[in-house]
Amino acid sequence: MMLRVGWMLSLLLGMAMSPLAAHGQLGGALSEFGFLRLDTSARSAALGSSLTAAPSTDATAFYYNPALGTEATSSQVMASYTNFIADSQVGTVAYSHHIDGLATVGAGVRYVDWGAFDGRNAQGVPTGDFAARDVAFSVGLATALTERIRYGANVHLVYSAIESARATAVAMDAGIQAHWPEQQWAVAASVHHLGRTLSDFGTASTDLPVDWRVGVAKELAYLPIEISVTGYDLHNFGTALDDEPPLGQALAHLTFGVELALGEVLDVRGGYNHRRSRELVLNDRLDWAGFGGGFGIDLGPLRADYAFTSWSSFGGLHQISLQLGS
Repeated sequence: MMLRVGWMLSLLLGMAMSPLAAHGQLGGALSEFGFLRLDTSARSAALGSSLTAAPSTDATAFYYNPALGTEATSSQVMASYTNFIADSQVGTVAYSHHIDGLATVGAGVRYVDWGAFDGRNAQGVPTGDFAARDVAFSVGLATALTERIRYGANVHLVYSAIESARATAVAMDAGIQAHWPEQQWAVAASVHHLGRTLSDFGTASTDLPVDWRVGVAKELAYLPIEISVTGYDLHNFGTALDDEPPLGQALAHLTFGVELALGEVLDVRGGYNHRRSRELVLNDRLDWAGFGGGFGIDLGPLRADYAFTSWSSFGGLHQISLQLGS
């Protein structure tokens, strides 16, 4: 059975790396399916989306990197909610289960309700309200290659609707992680949202937000602190920000996170995304755009996480996650 699981993952990885799957690569901007980039948990949001390599107990870990599903994530169910910009509603529900001797399976649903909009025709005459929604159904599989190395793959079915227009797509992720628990560090690489648009909105191409990532995570030897760094959107390196020096261009592809454990119950977190900061800041005054923070409270079978992410003059995002496990 272990060989069968390994063969399945090898097949999925091969498909994800093929030229056929790479059809949906995007430029520097977000695509029409850009909601797939949103954080699936408050912990990830507080840490600046820097969890590509860090070992996790989150049920949503397979979203960060398909290889991160382990026995530590097993029998966990998580629900996460964000009151997004302009009162849009964003949510994730995920479950992870480990099968001894085989693999760890993750499954989840992501949704965005963009609310109601005033419809008007070409002459500006009101035509009534209309809605816009996005949904993605996902399943992931991760297993061990060696004692220290894990790899995995995800499949996503994606659906978007704006008024009567519909767009659908199928996408895949693939990832690998190497973990040295004795030295308390890990490195990883992953590729996300490779796939094909099955149907689009009819007036323009509907691309998938392809994302190539590498990450590293390190727990300090004498302090209860974990530092995580992720390089993202690496296939578009150097094209993220205009009029930036080389250092700024490099920082535009990095996210940073720091997590401090205060005993067995409380974790305090902070993160930074330089690209978000440069894109959202409106003037030269002190601005917290791109910074995030939060905390987690672990009460045994129940864990609650909170994150706040600054979007400058647009306000901030509040995200809450609840996880229940055995």
